Amino acid sequence: MKTLIAFCFFTLSSLSIGEIIYEVDDDLGIGKTLGNPAKESGLENLSKLTFVIADSLLEKYLEITDNGDLKTISILDRDAIPGCEGHLICKRTMEILVGPSQYFKILVVSIKIKDRNDNNPEFPQDSHEWRLVENSPINTRHLLPSAVDKDAGDYGRLRYELTDKSNEFRLEISGNDLELVLITLLDREEKDEYRMTIKATDGGGKTALLRILVIILDSNDHKPQFTKQTYIKTISEDFDPDSSVLRVVATDKDQGENGRIGYRFSKQTDENILQTFRLDESTGVIWTKKKLDYESISNYKFSIEAKDYGDSSIAAYAKVQIEVTDENDHSPEILVNSLSKKDVLEVSENSTTDTFVAYITVTDKDSGENAKINCVLNSNNLFKLVHLHSTEKKSEYELSTNAVSGFDREDKDEVSVRIICQDSGRPPQSLSKTITVKLRDVNDNHPNFYQKYYSKRIEEDNSIGIFILTVKASDRDVGVNAEISYSIPDISAKRYVTIDNKTGDIFAAAKFDREREETFSFRVMASDKGKPSLSNYALVNLHLKDVNDNPPVFTEEEYTFSIYENAKTPTLVGKVKAVDADAPPFDTVDYVIDADTTASFRIDRTGRIYSERSFDRELLTSHVIKVRAFNADKPEMRGIAQVRIDVRDANDNHPIIDYPNDQNNSVDLSNYSKIGRAVTRIKATDKDDGNNAQLQYAILNQNVPDAFFIEPETGK
Repeated sequence: MKTLIAFCFFTLSSLSIGEIIYEVDDDLGIGKTLGNPAKESGLENLSKLTFVIADSLLEKYLEITDNGDLKTISILDRDAIPGCEGHLICKRTMEILVGPSQYFKILVVSIKIKDRNDNNPEFPQDSHEWRLVENSPINTRHLLPSAVDKDAGDYGRLRYELTDKSNEFRLEISGNDLELVLITLLDREEKDEYRMTIKATDGGGKTALLRILVIILDSNDHKPQFTKQTYIKTISEDFDPDSSVLRVVATDKDQGENGRIGYRFSKQTDENILQTFRLDESTGVIWTKKKLDYESISNYKFSIEAKDYGDSSIAAYAKVQIEVTDENDHSPEILVNSLSKKDVLEVSENSTTDTFVAYITVTDKDSGENAKINCVLNSNNLFKLVHLHSTEKKSEYELSTNAVSGFDREDKDEVSVRIICQDSGRPPQSLSKTITVKLRDVNDNHPNFYQKYYSKRIEEDNSIGIFILTVKASDRDVGVNAEISYSIPDISAKRYVTIDNKTGDIFAAAKFDREREETFSFRVMASDKGKPSLSNYALVNLHLKDVNDNPPVFTEEEYTFSIYENAKTPTLVGKVKAVDADAPPFDTVDYVIDADTTASFRIDRTGRIYSERSFDRELLTSHVIKVRAFNADKPEMRGIAQVRIDVRDANDNHPIIDYPNDQNNSVDLSNYSKIGRAVTRIKATDKDDGNNAQLQYAILNQNVPDAFFIEPETGK
C-alpha cells in the first residue's frame, strides 16, 4: 500500500519540495519499489538528475535509482530501526538531495512502517519461584517477571491470566508490574507448594507461558518494610562515578538475624542497570559505577529487594527511579553530504556564484538550549553558508560558492573551508571541521609546445619512414582536457612528413630534394581532447643537407664552334659549361674529351677547348667530339655534350683554270660570227670556300686588241 500526501512545510527552504509519505508493511522484502519521489514531486527530465539519500540509517535499507525509483536493498524490519519500538506505525523521515548543483533540490520523504504481529511475547525466563512463609498475611504480593512483545499497538499489548484456577492466589497487573497476590492464609503442613502457569497473550493471539512454583516456608513472622514504596532521585549526567546517589531503608520488627536486613537488586533488574549502579548490601546505599549519559538513557527504573537473614525470610520490594538531567557535554556533530555518489565534494573551477557544493547537517545529542546550534565559516570568501532549516537537535545548511569566488585548478587543485558550529549551552560546546573541495577541471588552457620553433638538419634523398624528430607539448589541465593529439594541419606538408598523433614523433613520408628546396618548413598542431578542443602550433624547419645525387648538366646538349684552318696551335676553340645542382663541394665539375678525339683537341678544367694541331678545311670541314663533365669524387655522376667544330676557310688555294688547258686550248669561230656571240666559256675552280672560292675572270692580253671581252662572273 502506498499513500502519497503532497503538502508544504513552509519552515523549510525554498529548495525543499512538499513531503512525500510512503506507507509500507513491516518486513518489506528486498528489491521492492516504494515509489518514485522525483516523479511524484513533479520533477522533469529525471535522466539528467542525480539523487543522494542523506540519511545514514535509511541508506542501509533503501536506494534511489538513476531514474528516481526508491527501492529496498535490505529487509525493512521496523523492529531493528531505532525509535520504532512501541509504535504501531513507525515514521522515519529522510531527505533526498537532487542534483546537479545548479538545480539543487531537497525531497522530504517519510516512510511509515506498519507493524505486524511478527513477534511472540517472551518472558525473561521459563519458570519462576516464590518462597512464601506459611503465615504470610492476605494480600501479600510478589513481583513477577513481565513478558515483553517487540510489536507495537495491540500486537504489543499483553494480557495475563492464570491458566489454572487457584483459590489461594490471584494475578494483578499494575502498569507494567505483574504481581501474584495471596488471597488466603496458608498452612505449610497441609500443602507445602503450589504450581501454576501464567499465560501472556498479545493482540494477535500469540502467547507465552511462565511456570510458577510457590514454595511454602515455615514462619519468620515479620518481613522487612521499606520506608517508601518508591524512591525518586534526580541527578546530573556529569555526576561523578563511584558517588552515592541515594539510600533505601527498610526495617524489620524481628530481632537478631531475623531483623538484620540485606539489600540487593531484584532478579528482574536489567543488565544495563547492574553495569551502571552498585548497591551496598548492608547499608542500602546506591552508588554510580560509571559516568552517566543523558543522551543514552535519561531515566532508570528498577526494584530493590530487602530480606532479613532469618530462616524463611520474606523479601520486601521498593521501586527506585533515577532521573538524569542533561548537561552540555556533547559537541555538535557535522555531517557533510555531496550530490556525488562518490562522496567527494567537487566544484567546477569556473563555477559561478551560488553554485551548490554540499548539504550539511549538524546535530547535537544534548537537549534544549544545549542542542541549539549556530554555524559559521572561517574567513574564507570563496564560499558561503546558507541556513536552510532547524529542528530541536538538528540544523541544515547549504554550502555554495560566493560571488567573489575565483578558482583556478591549475594553481591549486583543491581548496579548504572550515566550518565552526557552536551550541547555546553554558558554557557552549563547539566543533570545527575542515571541508576539502576538489576543483573539477574545465578546458581553459591551450596545449603549449616545449619549443615554438624546432630545427633539424637531415640529409636529402632520405629513406621513406625515417624518424626525423619529436615535438612535445603539455597542457596544464587534467584528464581528457590534458590528453594531447598531434597533427600536421597543412595539407601540402602531409606529402612529405607524417606525425604520430600520440607521441609527436615525426617521420619522413617522401624523399627530400635539397636542390628543389634547401629548407622545408611546416607547422605542427597540438590539440587537447576537451570540449571544445583547444590547440596550439609550433613551426618545424628541416634544413636539408646536400648529398652528391646530381650529375653535372651541360648548359646545352650540343655546342658548335669554329676554327680557322691553318690556325696556330694551341688556339682557343670555345668554352662549354656544365652545372651541378648540388652544393659545394659536390658542385665542382671537371671536364674531359673522349679518348678517340683527344689527339686534335684538349679541354681544361674551366671547359675551354683548345686545338692541338692545325687543320686543312679542304681535307675535313668539321670535327665532332664528345665532352664529359663529372665530379672528381664520384666520376659516375657525369654529363655528356656533343661539340661540333667547323674549320673555317683560309684563302690558301689559287684558282685553277680547267679549260682551256694544254690538251684543249682552241676554239673554232666563223668569220660570220656576230659581235656579242659567246665564243667559249673559261672554266676554273678554287679549293677554298665562300668568298675565297668566288672567282673573277679577266683577259690579261690578246693579239688583236679589243677583239674579245669576257664576263667577269661567268667566264664567258
